[in-house]
Amino acid sequence: MKILGVSNTFDSGAALIVEGEIVGAVNEERFTRTKLDRSFPRYSIEYLLQSPEIAIQDIDTVAVGCWNGIDQKETLPRLIEDVLFQTNSDDPSTVETVMTRINTSGTTDNRLRDELCQELYAIGVTASQIQFYDHH
Repeated sequence: MKILGVSNTFDSGAALIVEGEIVGAVNEERFTRTKLDRSFPRYSIEYLLQSPEIAIQDIDTVAVGCWNGIDQKETLPRLIEDVLFQTNSDDPSTVETVMTRINTSGTTDNRLRDELCQELYAIGVTASQIQFYDHH
């Protein structure tokens, strides 16, 4: 089994696992020279696939450790804790602030997920190859 892990978060990059062995992992910033590069990890993917000469069509799963939606058990309580820590919890607008933060987080996640999928499709990855996982 060939698994390509990708991320377009604050430290975008890719990892390649073949038959349970890590072939390589690299962050996009090593190629772009932009610290904490958040762009699509195009150069990272190209680098990893040239090493064992694997085509993108040979990849069984493209694993994405983010953009799986807001996890109600992990992410949601943390978002609420963050807002309560940053605001006066006695203020009636706190609930509105929590809801705004949740909506913003969900909207941003969806946008970044869509951007990642479009970039993956552009390099030949099919929707059936992509699997999203909660990074928590």
